[in-house]
Amino acid sequence: MLSVVATPIGNLGDITLRALETFRGATVVIAEDTRRTRMLLTHYDIHVPLVSMPAFREEVQAERILRNYSTNDLLVFCSDAGSPVISDPGAHLVAAALALGHDVVPIPGPSAITAALSVAGIPLSGFTFLGFLPRRPGRAATLLTTHLETGLPIVLYESPFRLVHLLELIEAHAPTREVVVARELTKHFETVYRGSAEELRSTFLATPPKGECTIIIGGQHRDA
Repeated sequence: MLSVVATPIGNLGDITLRALETFRGATVVIAEDTRRTRMLLTHYDIHVPLVSMPAFREEVQAERILRNYSTNDLLVFCSDAGSPVISDPGAHLVAAALALGHDVVPIPGPSAITAALSVAGIPLSGFTFLGFLPRRPGRAATLLTTHLETGLPIVLYESPFRLVHLLELIEAHAPTREVVVARELTKHFETVYRGSAEELRSTFLATPPKGECTIIIGGQHRDA
């Protein structure tokens, strides 16, 4: 069996009891970064073998790692933080496990997407998640405008170093939409900003952001 475990995105107290139980029963934990995962497990006094499978090696290593264990073993996979596979590694590992006939079990938990949406204050009957937009401005603009046409809220990830550029793009193509920027979610300096893309761009030009950001573009136009 392969268990795919969501881990805290910041506050270690957000881990679920089921996740801890799964880690304690693991034959081995396959981790995106064993250093990050070891810190988490040590915090909860869990000591199990770890195997490194970084994102850039996943496609090559996934099946080879799985073949090292028997059908009686409990394998656990986690990424650095949050729910694996969602803008994180894990897809190749899950596909390889299924191809080998293994059961794959989700152990749900923390996610920056749902955390940000829950406090955004934006009407929500559905949403589109795009993860990180392409680095090329033309491709990013095409992808963004295509999904803006649906009228659904859009959820994005962005690094603090590129946030202002993203807000410029949103300002150009959706100047009247409500925008929410949630940074450092569940951590000590967690902050949620709300406004238009223009207003938020001015805010972050004056005070450059720190920490990973989750951005939500509202599906409704802001009131004039």
